[in-house]
Amino acid sequence: MKQASIILGVAPTRRNLFSREKAIAHVDALFFPHANLGTEDLVCKVAKAMGLPVLLWGPRDAAPLPDGTRETDSQCGLFATGKVLRRFKLPLIELFGLKTLCMSEVTYANSIIGYTDIGGVLEHKVPLAGVMGDSHAALFAQQCWQKGMGKATLGTGSSVMLNIGYTPILSKLGLSTSIAWGMSGKVEYIFEGNINCSGDTIKWLKDELGIIGDVNQAEEYARLVPSTQGVYLVPAFVGLGAPYWLPDARTVILGLSRDSNKYHIARAGLAAMAYQIKDIVTPMQLEAEMSLEELRVDGGPTKNEFLMQFIADQLGTRIVHGSMDELSALGAAYAGGLASGVWPDRSALAAFWRPERAYERQDSERRIEKDYDGWRLAVEMLA
Repeated sequence: MKQASIILGVAPTRRNLFSREKAIAHVDALFFPHANLGTEDLVCKVAKAMGLPVLLWGPRDAAPLPDGTRETDSQCGLFATGKVLRRFKLPLIELFGLKTLCMSEVTYANSIIGYTDIGGVLEHKVPLAGVMGDSHAALFAQQCWQKGMGKATLGTGSSVMLNIGYTPILSKLGLSTSIAWGMSGKVEYIFEGNINCSGDTIKWLKDELGIIGDVNQAEEYARLVPSTQGVYLVPAFVGLGAPYWLPDARTVILGLSRDSNKYHIARAGLAAMAYQIKDIVTPMQLEAEMSLEELRVDGGPTKNEFLMQFIADQLGTRIVHGSMDELSALGAAYAGGLASGVWPDRSALAAFWRPERAYERQDSERRIEKDYDGWRLAVEMLA
């Protein structure tokens, strides 16, 4: 049976589309989740060169494709060139043993998409609303509603986002352009950069190397030495994500000397989290042509005060930690409340934003530049 696969993406860069021939060896179509991203010309040119059809996903009123076609399947919001839907629908039905294939309607995040009583569990049906991706919901909960506001969600990996307003910008520096959310008939866009390994690096130091007894001990060890003494840990356990996109890279620890010890390595592990965020924030500011004055953070690792201060030093930006660590569920709840009338508009949510602590740059510019230059050299060795 012929192998079929689809490239998935929101706002591809030319590098993403052309980087590896093997990545498109078995591609039958290009699929993009929104038809108004401003990438249609590029997407269709690439598809034509590859001899492939294009699928674009977006609201019903999305603009037609450059070739003038706009084909819908049961008003589901799937727009395709040519006869792509008929080409893919039957094979998918057969593959999964289905009777038919029904695509869901694309709606705005503050829309009610249906009602349920959970199979009779509830006495009355309740609305279903507030459907958002986890990182996007965290951005919304952080109330990064204005152009130029950004957040970083730190966890096993990290997601860094910058609100770029109502007009998408295609990155040439390794970032992803994505939809922040669509609400009340308008779509807002973001620059996004995802880091593969953040908190997982500290877990690795504990579980695999045994350098620390628990993840909280990493901060204690980091404070026992004034620097990493030239030690860099590049956590490419599953490759490097944005902005490098090096899936084949692997972790290295560089700069070890006879005097290096577990304290230096623990500090290097935390520093790597900050350096990777800087790797993303720097091109974000360049391409958006704006200066990030404040980065709002959430996630478990934000409890690490050494790490938060190190990020503030590296970015030269105020780092603000709110009163809640986990915000994805809160963002979805906000959107659901707006949809169901709990709150009339976003302004009613402003009172819920409570900054708990802010971190400002304290370290010297010279030392910051020296440390980061060493990190860039370490990463270049993996390229």
